[in-house]
Amino acid sequence: MAQKISMQQIADRLGVSKYTVSQALSGKPGVSEATRREVTAMAAALGYRIPPRNSRELDSRVEQTEQANQKQPAAANGTILIGMNEIHAN
Repeated sequence: MAQKISMQQIADRLGVSKYTVSQALSGKPGVSEATRREVTAMAAALGYRIPPRNSRELDSRVEQTEQANQKQPAAANGTILIGMNEIHAN
């Protein structure tokens, strides 16, 4: 069984606070769009699961981030994110 990913783990990976991760994933103000994109991309890459009431919102933001990354080469913003997909058997 895969390990549950926490907001703190995402925060540690990105060098931001857990509060920033929480605000970014919930779509609340006070987080720059660049940070919000980084947080949502990292959350998706790590397989973070959010409560169902926010999952559509996160999926939408992750999709927007992926589309933006396709338009802009990764090296242009100085950041390269590498993610892994895990297949979970129930």
